[in-house]
Amino acid sequence: MFVDVLTPELRAQMTPEEWKIWKRVNARPAKALAAYPDLERQTLDQTAAAAALKPMPVVVLTASDKFIDVVPKLIQAGELPPDTPPDFGAVVDRTNSAAQREPAALVPGAVHMTDTHAGHNILIDNAPVVIQAILMVVDAVRAGQTSLKG
Repeated sequence: MFVDVLTPELRAQMTPEEWKIWKRVNARPAKALAAYPDLERQTLDQTAAAAALKPMPVVVLTASDKFIDVVPKLIQAGELPPDTPPDFGAVVDRTNSAAQREPAALVPGAVHMTDTHAGHNILIDNAPVVIQAILMVVDAVRAGQTSLKG
């Protein structure tokens, strides 16, 4: 299951300047990394170089709340750098839509849920939709299925 996953396609959808801004506003501060040294980290280059996924039941959950409304609030709250362009949420909305379709296309029969009534933290914003997706995958695996469709 992929929950609003970061994909190489996100980078591909952005201009070099947009990608530079994205990396800056999403960089983990050294203090945060020191507090959680076991944080899983993987580069988009590693993801792009990974082997193809085998047929399996897959659900991709994509945030349906738009970032265009959230970014100015995050800047104001000090959660994003003050020089973050206030309209950068529109860039994320534009590029994330295309980037989220890609993981669903990697595995035949994957289910892509886009009406999650949630922001990026889907498991916090709408835990029942995550539980539903987990149960779909578990039920399919128990039934010996290699796909959720067909």
